[in-house]
Amino acid sequence: MEQNRQAYITVLSSENYLEGVRILLYSMKRVKCTFPLYVLLSESLAHLRSKIEKWGAPVLVAKDISLGAFEGQNNRQYWNNTFFKLRIFELVQFDKLVYLDNDMILLQNLDHLFSCEHITAVQGGALIYHWEDINSGLMVIRPREEDFREMLNIIPQVCESKIKENCGFGDQDVISYYYRTVNPLWSKEQHLDETYNAMIRCIHELAVHYGYHNIKVVHFIGAKKPWMFSHFAAIRYVIHYFLHHERYRAMYTLRYFVYVYLARWSIH
Repeated sequence: MEQNRQAYITVLSSENYLEGVRILLYSMKRVKCTFPLYVLLSESLAHLRSKIEKWGAPVLVAKDISLGAFEGQNNRQYWNNTFFKLRIFELVQFDKLVYLDNDMILLQNLDHLFSCEHITAVQGGALIYHWEDINSGLMVIRPREEDFREMLNIIPQVCESKIKENCGFGDQDVISYYYRTVNPLWSKEQHLDETYNAMIRCIHELAVHYGYHNIKVVHFIGAKKPWMFSHFAAIRYVIHYFLHHERYRAMYTLRYFVYVYLARWSIH
């Protein structure tokens, strides 16, 4: 398979996450990933294309995905933009993509994931919360237009179900429902362990369970991202975690804050 038919990809559908793209790119350069990171950019943010390309990331532009009446019913409004992520499944110019959320940092090279099967992902929160769904923050996929169209078709069904449960809804709910129920391709053989998508709120327990040096990707989930914090708030958070005996959470959070400044210095 030709290397140029394989790539890492992230999406940008909110300008608030632009800094996350730069930090993700910086972390990938540190671990010497050999495949390029493409950025799938919402057409409403097309004015950012030249800046991202200047950072060294190829850019693709696509239309937003509207939720219509469901947008106002999502009790996690900041998840509305995540449905744009579904467009990676229609990028059939690629044979295989490794998708990464742009609020992640890589601590190890992930090039070996390109040998994994379609819809290889992490069962996020499995160790602590016993969750069973796909966490769409990191996925290995083979784009298929049929999958994309079918996922668009089930959005209303998924949204209505989550509204009845009084839950927020995002792309992850659609992807997980599709590959676990509609087109059940996700099997145990395609489960990655949580070192590949270590959610920051679980990071202490994961580092203890798997070993600090085995964590490959840290995922800074939540509405407020590390690059949004002031210097004072960043220091306060790190100290807070140390004082509450979450030293690994403190260490990974501190590393991300350092990456924020190193990325701004080296990628501009």
